Amino acid sequence: MGDGYGSSHILRYSLQGEYLNEVGKPGQGDGEFQTPHGLWVDPRGKTPALTVADRGNRRIQTFTLDGAHLKTIRDEEHVRMPCNFHTQGEWMVCPDLDSQVCILDGELNVVAQLGDGKAENGEVGSRRSQSRPQFTPGKFITPHDAIFLQNGDILVAEWLPIGRLTLLRRT
Repeated sequence: MGDGYGSSHILRYSLQGEYLNEVGKPGQGDGEFQTPHGLWVDPRGKTPALTVADRGNRRIQTFTLDGAHLKTIRDEEHVRMPCNFHTQGEWMVCPDLDSQVCILDGELNVVAQLGDGKAENGEVGSRRSQSRPQFTPGKFITPHDAIFLQNGDILVAEWLPIGRLTLLRRT
C-alpha cells in the first residue's frame, strides 16, 4: 500500500492483512520516495518486481516483492513525473503528469514518448483551467493513468477539472 499524497511511505501487508514491514522511507536516495504515486507488480522479468512511480523525485524504482531495492531509473529527458504503470506483453505504459505518456521496454528504458505536450503546455498543470476547445489536439496536459486495452490500444485519463480521456489506437 502506498501513501503517495501524504507521508511518502509504502507499507507491506500479508494476504491476511497483517502488517509486515515498510518498503523504503521518505527521501531522495535509492529506496526513498517523494510522492510514490503508482505501484505495479511487473511480471515481465524472471521474477516479479514491485515498480514504483516515484513522482516527486522524477524517477522509477524497482524492488523485490519482499521490499529490497533493486534499481533506480533516472532519465530526466524522458521520465519527468511518472504516475502509474500497466503492462501488456513486453511493453509497459507510463502516464507522466508532465504532459506525456511513455512506453517502456522490459529493462524500463523509454522506447516511445507519446503526445508530449510540454512545449505547448508550459509548466506542469498550467493549462488545467482551460476549456476543452483550448487544448492542443494530439498533445497531453496531465496524464494521470493509462491502461492497455485487450487489442493493444491505450486509454489515457488526464487529471483535469473537466476530465479528459484519450484513446490511442495501436497501428
